[in-house]
Amino acid sequence: MRKNKKEGIVLKEGEATGHAHKIFAKVKFDKDNKKLKTKEAAPIEHEEHDTIVLPAKKGLRVDDVVEYDPIEEEIRNIAD
Repeated sequence: MRKNKKEGIVLKEGEATGHAHKIFAKVKFDKDNKKLKTKEAAPIEHEEHDTIVLPAKKGLRVDDVVEYDPIEEEIRNIAD
């Protein structure tokens, strides 16, 4: 996770495209950097969709997205 207050904190960066979800607020992360909380409303930006606003005093969990292939019977990470 890259932290840069001026350019936002990168929550997740796409492996394939390099696009990233960035949050623009002061946030507090848990010890594993998987959950975060903010005291103020926090915009989350991404190059491919509109800005999402995390409401004040709410939390967010940052996880990898996976898919299940029933034919191969395997779970794979989704690449952005």
